[in-house]
Amino acid sequence: MPLGNGTRIARIDFNPAIAGNTRRLPMPSTPALYTGLSGLQSNQNRLNVIGNNIANVNTTAFKSTRMLFESMFSRTQSLGTGPSGRIGGINPQQVGNGSTVAGTQRNFSNGALTATGIATDMAIEGDGFFITQLNGERLFTRDGSFLTNENNQLVTSSGAYVMGYGVDDNYRIEYGELEPIVIPLGQMTVAEATENIYFTGNLNASGELPVTGSIHSTTPFFNEPTGNQAMTGLEDLTQVGTNLYMDDGNGGFELSIEGGAMATITVDNVEKGGQDLGTFSFTFCTPEEAAANDIEYFGSTMADFAAALDQFLGLDNSDVAGENLGGSILLNANGSMIIFGNEGTAQGLDISTSDFTVSYMGTPTGT
Repeated sequence: MPLGNGTRIARIDFNPAIAGNTRRLPMPSTPALYTGLSGLQSNQNRLNVIGNNIANVNTTAFKSTRMLFESMFSRTQSLGTGPSGRIGGINPQQVGNGSTVAGTQRNFSNGALTATGIATDMAIEGDGFFITQLNGERLFTRDGSFLTNENNQLVTSSGAYVMGYGVDDNYRIEYGELEPIVIPLGQMTVAEATENIYFTGNLNASGELPVTGSIHSTTPFFNEPTGNQAMTGLEDLTQVGTNLYMDDGNGGFELSIEGGAMATITVDNVEKGGQDLGTFSFTFCTPEEAAANDIEYFGSTMADFAAALDQFLGLDNSDVAGENLGGSILLNANGSMIIFGNEGTAQGLDISTSDFTVSYMGTPTGT
């Protein structure tokens, strides 16, 4: 094609259909692509691990795993220099090469236990494994989906024997070599009562020393305001005219109970071993009145109240190894009520007459 100054240039027509008219330009490789690719490969492996965890969500005793990553070695493009009299030093130039898989880690924490209703199914709560044996090889598993074979031997779903210690003719465990566990189904044995129980352990030398049982006593109750006739504990307080008065020691009454008026004694703020026991209420009424008013603890006498309070406080008066534990409530001859707590710091009672209040059908009248 001629130009204005007489110069000609050649024209090249590009035709994709003609071979040889195309030209591929080489793409220079760059470490950035390989660095990014390493991250893709690492996360692909992580997705594989997650997929395996999801696929085994209903597999008995399956333990999930997680992927662990680590950084690959960096490339050093230039070394650093230390400080000198003229310059303060130069840091080295390093470029990372991406990430790689460091490994996988299995999570051995306990899963949820599920009741199957199958007598041979078992589970381990805490650390440990079932020991099994297959083709002479010792294996360990957390899968307790067991069944019995034709010889009544306990086996896994893959046919491995479940191993354990045997017992002698007296059903004592024979420690030594492990052997396949046999469930003697259909065999007749004579049941024998347990004769001895052995317990071993160490006491904490820094623990608190046991304490004797606490003793709490109320001021005397009287049948009349003059304070001359002490309560016997058998007065029928469901009857009109049968009243009780607790002396406050100063010529007055700390607490009074009017008979025949459905009086309720409420005990609150009582602690045992430092723990609040909650609220306890006892009403002096007949069984018919209790049923009509949905009353749980009721009776007619202070002896009935003492028995119910004994139950609420959890006092133990049983005999152990020939010794009485001593927890009880006593109605004294002078009309007072004495509470004997059990021994031990955890049994210590914190109770006083100020924790007692009296009300009539829910209306408080004082302490």
